[in-house]
Amino acid sequence: MKKSEVIAKLQSFANPVNVAGMARYGINPKNTLGISIYILREIAKEIGRDDGLADELWVSGIHEARILASYIADPDKTTEERMDNWAVDFDSWDVCDQVSGFLKKRHLLIKRRSIGVRAMKNSSSARLLRSWQV
Repeated sequence: MKKSEVIAKLQSFANPVNVAGMARYGINPKNTLGISIYILREIAKEIGRDDGLADELWVSGIHEARILASYIADPDKTTEERMDNWAVDFDSWDVCDQVSGFLKKRHLLIKRRSIGVRAMKNSSSARLLRSWQV
């Protein structure tokens, strides 16, 4: 599947009412479509493992695309560099939570649990990263 196809599919599931509800739970509503995790997991199953697509989805900046990226990236091929790049972009606790679940599979979380706190763009990202540690 191509990035444009995935983004179009994600946009077809957009739900502004859900975005408002997510914001009430502290999820950053910026670039958020309001798609259920259950739908994202189904899309991930449809796509399968695709590292290149995962990186393309991550840089899209779309909240759900970033979560989807963590579902389709290959944990065995994930580098510390990718993890550092993704961590700098954390802007919501739920993205941090989903990506940390992916990284536990790779055992990178334990090896690099203090990564990039100094490189964080803002203090909320640093708080997210601290909460991400095991």
